[in-house]
Amino acid sequence: MIKNFLDANKQTLAKSHDGTGQYDLYQIWSRADFSCNVDFIDRVVLPPNSTVGYHKHSNN
Repeated sequence: MIKNFLDANKQTLAKSHDGTGQYDLYQIWSRADFSCNVDFIDRVVLPPNSTVGYHKHSNN
């Protein structure tokens, strides 16, 4: 399957997982697109001084 990440819908999120600032998230593939333990593939754009806090994705 081929997808253009530029066609993905943008979500603006803030302070994810106790991080700081805002960032843009583009969901490219979801769990439904895979037949394995991959939950998703996203593109994340973090501006300066923004962070995503520590977290893990189990079983991926």
